[in-house]
Order: sequence, then C-alpha cells, then structure tokens
Amino acid sequence: MTEQEIVNYLKDNKNKGVAFGFMPFAVKEWVKTSSIYTPYLIFDGEWKDLSAGKIVDDKDIIALPGCYFAKQGGWEEYEIKDGRFYEEQRGISYAWHEWSKCMSDNSRFTAFGGWQYLDTHEDKDGWYLYPQIFRDSVAQYYGSYLGKNIDDVKPAIPVKIRFWREAK
Repeated sequence: MTEQEIVNYLKDNKNKGVAFGFMPFAVKEWVKTSSIYTPYLIFDGEWKDLSAGKIVDDKDIIALPGCYFAKQGGWEEYEIKDGRFYEEQRGISYAWHEWSKCMSDNSRFTAFGGWQYLDTHEDKDGWYLYPQIFRDSVAQYYGSYLGKNIDDVKPAIPVKIRFWREAK
C-alpha cells in the first residue's frame, strides 16, 4: 500500500471501526513507525485524541482525522557508530539519544522516526520510538527494566536513527 492509501484507510476507519489487530499489515506497520506527532483518534465511546505515549494494542480502534494529509517527504536515516550519529548537512555529531537536539538544530526535520536495533530476532526492519532492552541478545523488555535479575538486563544502543524530512 502507498502512504496515501494507508492514510485514506485510516481516515475511512472513523466510519468503519476496524480494530487495530484486524487492519492490513502495511497499515499496522505504518502506525507503529509513524511519528508521535501524527494526530490519531481513538474510539472510547466517542472519538478522542490518542494520548501521547499510549501504545496501541490490537483491540483499539484508531483513525486519522479528515484534515490529515500524507506528507510528501521522506525518512532520512543515519548510522550510529560508537554511540553517535553524524548529521551531514550541519556537520554535527550527536549521541544516539539526542534526537530532540538534532531536530531543534535542523529545521528540515519535522518528526523523530525512531531507532533501529541490531537484527537479533525476526523483526529485522523494526523501528522503535523508545529504547529496547535486551537480555541474552533478544529484545525482552520494551521501555521497562523489569526482570527477575536486573543484572541480566541491559539497554541496547541502536544501530540507526531516522527523522522525517519535509519535501523541498
């Protein structure tokens, strides 16, 4: 599906009410990797704005407002080496977690697109908006340091970072 087809699908979902778990794979992936600034609506007896930081689960019914339009831009990705990435246009190096500083320094970027981690499991193309926590080389915890033995759980430094760049 193209981005515009996905946007149309999510706009139409305001009338159809398809639960997230039953949406096409391409739509679910787009939602998972889209910016935290995307103005999703969630149905909870009535349509409300999806609160920032809420993770959408399979039973949730989400939609996009009718005024939303697909941006004609693209993802700009950077490799993270030794815990840092280099933003070429401005010639500045940032620590892997300094995404907000990179965005404020560069007006071309309008949204943070997440981190990508070393392929240690099936989700080799996954992008995450929060740090992943690995145990025994497998992602075990997402945004939480819970575990039987905290010494077994270590945060992982991602291998790539990306930002949404508006079209020129």
